Amino acid sequence: MLSIKEIKDNPQKLIKWMCFDCLISIDIQVVNLSFEPRKEMIVGGSYGYFVNGKFRTKKWIRENCVNVLGLIYND
Repeated sequence: MLSIKEIKDNPQKLIKWMCFDCLISIDIQVVNLSFEPRKEMIVGGSYGYFVNGKFRTKKWIRENCVNVLGLIYND
């Protein structure tokens, strides 16, 4: 499992998907745009995360994410 420091130091190789303000790494860790880990929650029997201030299920995130592997640049 990758550490948050590794993800932050090398996002162009370790961030695979982006869904609004969520970044998902190649080992399926979910972090926000500041590279702070997001906590998985269960609401109404569905697992998911808060995305742009609203609870979204994992299925919704999978359907609305964009593959960005190699497209994230470290400033």
